[in-house]
Amino acid sequence: PHSKMAVLCQSLLLVLALSAHHVQGMGLFIRTTWLNELPESKIQSWFDLVKAGRDQGPSSPYYVTDLGIQQIATGQWPPPNTSNPGILYKKELEQLSQYFHLFDNVHVGTLLYPYNGTQSKFLNETYWTEYGGMQVTVAEEFVHMFPNLTNFSWYISEEGCLEDNPAVNFKYLLEFSAAALVSVRELPILWSPGFCRKISSFTPSELQNVESQLEELFCNFSYPIAVHFQDLCGQTATFKFPFYYNYTAAMTKEDGIGYYQMLKRVQKKCPNLREVKINMEMFIEHLSSEGEKGEDHGAFILDADPREVSDRMSTYNEEAEIGLCWAMPHWYNLWTFANGTMDIQCTYEEIQTNTCKHPY
Repeated sequence: PHSKMAVLCQSLLLVLALSAHHVQGMGLFIRTTWLNELPESKIQSWFDLVKAGRDQGPSSPYYVTDLGIQQIATGQWPPPNTSNPGILYKKELEQLSQYFHLFDNVHVGTLLYPYNGTQSKFLNETYWTEYGGMQVTVAEEFVHMFPNLTNFSWYISEEGCLEDNPAVNFKYLLEFSAAALVSVRELPILWSPGFCRKISSFTPSELQNVESQLEELFCNFSYPIAVHFQDLCGQTATFKFPFYYNYTAAMTKEDGIGYYQMLKRVQKKCPNLREVKINMEMFIEHLSSEGEKGEDHGAFILDADPREVSDRMSTYNEEAEIGLCWAMPHWYNLWTFANGTMDIQCTYEEIQTNTCKHPY
């Protein structure tokens, strides 16, 4: 009994820590295919918690304002429908649409378009022209499917590393994608690339060069854009069962704050960079059997260490702004994981009928 109580107390303390560092205006990403892959009851539980937070108001630790849809049609990712891009996930979107009213803004991404060329994708103007045309088709189908939806804006699904020659590599990506989306409906645009190197790995002159290139990219961009950049703390950390969270080589909150400050300086010079926030990754990777990272290489994406997330969130809340974060299932699991230990105090009937009372 004493060991059970110790586990329960530790769990409750961690959730209280997360709750204490909630961020007003936080958003969550969702992958459309999850609605087909997971039980409807699980999906419902995610949005029930969102609704509870909305009902409680901005002071609630579960208060979420925005939803980001990674993609609404088949494309390069996720499998299995990658060979025939541009097919709208109609069934999943119909299911998801019943929750749109819970959010102030729904950011809609179209698709990730396959690339089979030999030169750099980012420099291939023909590819981005084709991609733009495909985005128009998909976006028009979405607008036709939901003609009365008013609380949505556009999300550019393609990503990239912002420190990697951004003025050159992302010119076509942003211009062709933005032009395509606003041609369907003139709405705000959001993008969530990342910084893929630790900020301490750069010399001062190298950092200045990155900042100058970001100024060139955004000051010459034709449309207002919000950037919620990935902090990559999830993609660069690893996990081993049962308890080993390895953040020794991972990006840190200091990297996130450093890059946030850089983009805020760029924003002062480039009015079309209308918003800068951090996509706080709430997951960690369990490497594939071959020791590789990434879902496309067989790695598993798991919930991050709650203590680390709490610490990072606290810092971002104090020194930056948190935007759309990856992703809804990790948010739900982290914010409610102590409930699993509470279930041992409920009867079988209460659990089956969902009447077991949880404190969180």
